Amino acid sequence: MKFPSTVWQIARASNGTRRAAVWILAVAASVSASALAPASADELLEYSDVLIEATARYNDDPRVDSRMNPPGDPGLASSLRQPTWSRYPTSQSTLPGGFISAQMTTTTFAGVGVSGFQPLPAFGDAIAYFEQTITNIGPESRLLRLDYTIPEIEASILHFGAFGPLGSSVSAVYTTDLFAADGTLLEERTIFDYSVGVRYESPSGTRPRYFIDRSPDLLNERGEGSELGDFRAIGEIQGLRYSPFSGSSSLGRLAPGQSLTVGYTLTASVRNLRDGEVGFQALLGDPFGVGGTGGFQVVPAQAAIPEPSALCLLATGLIAACAASRGGRRALRRFPPG
Repeated sequence: MKFPSTVWQIARASNGTRRAAVWILAVAASVSASALAPASADELLEYSDVLIEATARYNDDPRVDSRMNPPGDPGLASSLRQPTWSRYPTSQSTLPGGFISAQMTTTTFAGVGVSGFQPLPAFGDAIAYFEQTITNIGPESRLLRLDYTIPEIEASILHFGAFGPLGSSVSAVYTTDLFAADGTLLEERTIFDYSVGVRYESPSGTRPRYFIDRSPDLLNERGEGSELGDFRAIGEIQGLRYSPFSGSSSLGRLAPGQSLTVGYTLTASVRNLRDGEVGFQALLGDPFGVGGTGGFQVVPAQAAIPEPSALCLLATGLIAACAASRGGRRALRRFPPG
């Protein structure tokens, strides 16, 4: 490899030390940039088919819509249940009564919701799930980053003196599984867990009261949220709401041949274990829409790791530039303008 000596010879043949310094920097930066510039993400990363699922569970009866789509193709999984529930006072749905609804798209936009009044003990769950595997088929390691937006969150309940236990909760959880080239599981991670729940119950026979549960991720990053109603009152809506928010997180380095399976799960759940009419609303995003706020994207966080020869050339160019610059300053001092 004769890059350093070649650069010096051309630099010395240039007219003027300052021009030589500039030329060296330009050549070194150009070659280094070409070495640092990766091929397109499609050439270095291989994306599997996308699994999307939507589940609407009423008591012990789940209704599941599961689909597998090629990467880049549009797809929608949707599931809806309409129990014999009355309409929740603040419901924005066009349905006349309560509902259990979940949706997930291949573009990662999703929404889940459970809403209504239940006269009898019952529970409902709306679950949306996305899964895809990303494989590094290039010769160099890739650092991956997750960019995401969490849609609006609401968990609330309304009762008229019920003794519980009853509750409403929602969660958005993102997980990754890292596999070696031979399929061996190397690491399992939870990238984020944004969960909140409102409960009304009587612990150990005491007087019923409200409990608020927030995951550490949600509490640390987004605070306590906005209260809905007065938690000291009966017969009013009590709950919490969080406005949409965005974030970014490193997914770590993917070595050549390694694969990363990502999973994104949205859940809305309600529980009523006693007789008596009780209202619930657990929402995460729009459980009936197919666009808007929400979703995520996995992208390369930086260019591929440069070859040592490129770094050597860049360092040589910088040294040459510094030397030429010092020589030019000495020449100016020896021969001042006359």
